[in-house]
Amino acid sequence: MSPKKSKKDDGAGQDDGEFAAEATRVHDELLARVGESAPEPRLSATRRAVELLGDPQRAYPVIHITGTNGKTSTSRMIESVLRAHGLRTGLMTSPHLVRLNERIVVDGEPISD
Repeated sequence: MSPKKSKKDDGAGQDDGEFAAEATRVHDELLARVGESAPEPRLSATRRAVELLGDPQRAYPVIHITGTNGKTSTSRMIESVLRAHGLRTGLMTSPHLVRLNERIVVDGEPISD
């Protein structure tokens, strides 16, 4: 005699089958959204926001690098190229390995303690 399979209740009156069906429905709705399946890059909202802040990006000659991997290497290469062309540079990276002040370099030299 085999035991009957019982429906598990999630505590909100929904069994596993109902929960799975609802999760699938929500997932399908998310994928159907235009922004999810065919993103349209736009800068208008960002341009308006920085305009309202007085265009701070124009106040200082700054290169801000973002992303997941390679930011420190890319920053150091850019800083080196700028110095090679005679420009004064400041570089701030993170995280630090030993001392907090190793994150900050001015004209290729780490700042002092």
